[in-house]
Amino acid sequence: MQRLKLRGMSIPHRGTSRSWVTVAILFCTWSAAASAAPEDVTVPAPFGPLPSARQMRWHEREYYGFIHFTINTFTNKEWGMGDKSKDLFQPSELDCRQWPASSRPPG
Repeated sequence: MQRLKLRGMSIPHRGTSRSWVTVAILFCTWSAAASAAPEDVTVPAPFGPLPSARQMRWHEREYYGFIHFTINTFTNKEWGMGDKSKDLFQPSELDCRQWPASSRPPG
């Protein structure tokens, strides 16, 4: 029997091959037991408001976009304190139609 040294402690150890076989058998047993679902399980009734068909379609989308265009765009800050002048917000040559056009996937 070997002794495994771990952080200054000496632990009796029989070798790694036997330990890994034991772990593999336990894992296979556990996964087989976890995948065997009983047949008489009933699904609980939904609680609270249910999503509409439109909301379900939105959740099935893989991508979506969110555009937040504020005064912080011009002050180069993620969070504003509300102390900037409204005169800073002067977008020139702004074409908001470019935003959805550029966010569409190619092809």
